[in-house]
Amino acid sequence: MKTFSDQLKFIINMTKSQTVISRRLDSALGGLGLNEFIILFELSQADGKLRRIDLAERVGLTASGITRLLLPMEKIGLIKREQNENDARSSFVILTSSGKRKFDEGLERAEIFCEDVFPTDKASSVEEFSLFLNRLSGITLSLEAMNQYAREAKNRWGKTDVYKQSQEKTKKLTKEDWENINQENEALLKKIIAAMPTGPQSNTTQKLIAEHYNRLKIFYEPNVIMYRGLGNMYFEDPRFSAYYEKYQTGLAKFMKEAINAYCDQKEK
Repeated sequence: MKTFSDQLKFIINMTKSQTVISRRLDSALGGLGLNEFIILFELSQADGKLRRIDLAERVGLTASGITRLLLPMEKIGLIKREQNENDARSSFVILTSSGKRKFDEGLERAEIFCEDVFPTDKASSVEEFSLFLNRLSGITLSLEAMNQYAREAKNRWGKTDVYKQSQEKTKKLTKEDWENINQENEALLKKIIAAMPTGPQSNTTQKLIAEHYNRLKIFYEPNVIMYRGLGNMYFEDPRFSAYYEKYQTGLAKFMKEAINAYCDQKEK
């Protein structure tokens, strides 16, 4: 008999359990589907208002996938859409008073369901497992996005010297190298967020952006034209924008403005 890894068995068992729990929870929510409940949950956690692309990111769906779920919810008045005055490309999804009442009713039923399913004496185990699933979800979504970016990059720049250089450099990176790079990148991003009140052109911000520019040399030798294009993509590509907005509202636009200011200075 063929043997399978514990990790694969875990994924299969978790998927089967999810199917059973989803079916039972659908019945317990009293007319509110689990997907709709999750959307209302995420909106309630964000004070009742999220950009559509950010909501899709939180739920783990594509932009088109979240749109298909939102349309019937909007028709029955659970949510409404509002144009984003600062960004014509995106809109806000807003939890209505009717949606809040429906969510509160569903939340009460969901909590009763959870009390029946999970023993109270295992609360610490449930919390620990919940944290694990959050980390797993983040890793899965990140890998999915990275694979998509990799495919697009190969299609667009596969024949260029920069792409070949990047492939050669990344091949030499170990798992430990990637972990260190990710930690250092996140630490730098937190410093940039802290510098946002000083403005994109301040000395504090520009020193951090210079560090950001130099860190690209881990993967390839950047130039001003490429870096300006990268900064614009952080704001204009919804996937990059959603990534930065997850850390701080307005960060995607701030990165674009700060990088453009850095490139302007370097060109002088």
